[in-house]
Amino acid sequence: MAVNDTRQWLLDEWHETRDMFIGAFDGPGDWVQWAVVAFCLILAWPVSLLVGKTIMCPEKGFRKACERFFGLSKSFSGYPLYASVLGWLMWTVAYLAQLPAGILYKFAFILTAYTIYSFSRQLAKGSFVPRMVSFLVFISVILELLGKRIDFINLLKSEIAFGGISFSPYAILSGIVTLTVVLWISSLLASAATRGLQKKKDLAPSTRVLLSKVFHVIGYVVSVLFALQTAGMNLTHLAVFSGALGIGLGFGLQKVISNFVSGIILLMDKSIKPGDVIEIDETFGWINSIRSRYVSVITRDRKEHLIPNEDLITNRVINWSFSDTFIRIKADIGVSYGSDPHQVKDICLDAIKSIPRILEFPEPVCLLTGFGDSSVDMQLRFWINDPKEGVGNIKSMVLFAVWDALKENNIEIPFPQRDLHLKSITVDSAKVLREEFEALKAQPEANSEE
Repeated sequence: MAVNDTRQWLLDEWHETRDMFIGAFDGPGDWVQWAVVAFCLILAWPVSLLVGKTIMCPEKGFRKACERFFGLSKSFSGYPLYASVLGWLMWTVAYLAQLPAGILYKFAFILTAYTIYSFSRQLAKGSFVPRMVSFLVFISVILELLGKRIDFINLLKSEIAFGGISFSPYAILSGIVTLTVVLWISSLLASAATRGLQKKKDLAPSTRVLLSKVFHVIGYVVSVLFALQTAGMNLTHLAVFSGALGIGLGFGLQKVISNFVSGIILLMDKSIKPGDVIEIDETFGWINSIRSRYVSVITRDRKEHLIPNEDLITNRVINWSFSDTFIRIKADIGVSYGSDPHQVKDICLDAIKSIPRILEFPEPVCLLTGFGDSSVDMQLRFWINDPKEGVGNIKSMVLFAVWDALKENNIEIPFPQRDLHLKSITVDSAKVLREEFEALKAQPEANSEE
């Protein structure tokens, strides 16, 4: 349909709709029906207040049941519902009395459609897709009552030529609506499958995440293909497009694709999984989640680092809980040479037994590691199985306990010591050094005179 034809069609429809509304005020019967419509709209307001104060009172169990089972919010008044019920009652009375009731029928039908739309918005709870679908249904009802639905659809189905390309607005809009609805449904199904997988404790965490990603990807691909088929696009024509898309991904989205593939590899080889404690590039924390592009790592200070998946593949990663969660920690200690190292060993081992996070098996040990310049060097080695709770804090607790135990037993932790030896010189040596200094001082003056 050409642009001029479309403009003429819209103009004709406008004149026809205007004449129809003007004709609705021709006779006394029409005025009576409009008066009844106004009466229903006015009466519905006190009815909604009365019902809200009695049956639908927030303290009543019926209101709470509606909010729980039907998803009605506290702001739902029900005014359009009561107005539509009054409209249908008035239409029934006029129909049985064989009075003109065409306007009452359309009024009640439109209010019923709006009530369903308002109820759908409450059930949607802010979700865009249900609200969009209910709004389209409401518009379709209005067009059907006006007798313009078929004409409007035919207008959208008409081909529009733009240069050498022709397209149908109806096909494009139906494709967009279908894609939105199918993506929403597939997202709900994938989320339900993910929740079901989370309950399967016999599956590894990385396997659950991988299957969840697979469900989401399959849902998105099927949704796009179904929407394109609905829009009337031949899927065989996607071969050239997919080739161009592959080249674009290879150049423009190289990092994105690399991170996506790296995420799949991480999930398949199970090198890291949610809950593992890792260390990479001086970042120490536990894995909160694995996404398609990055891994979320939460540190002990509650900072969440988003590390690209590619870095976890190419860089060196320390996984503190890869095979198990048992970790050995070392704490260095130095005591004076006047102390008995055997006594120090027993004191240190007794001191750390009161710390609950230290495991009894493998049991802690205290080793003599060397004789330093100022102290006898010893080292405590102990095990924990909860690295997620922190490593630095347990080492600090151990050192505090050892400090207190050594102080109680009067064992000295020495300071670093250095011996400085000064040698005396004779008067003749001092005279020679002074002559050499005077000679060096006079040498620059001689060079300047030359």
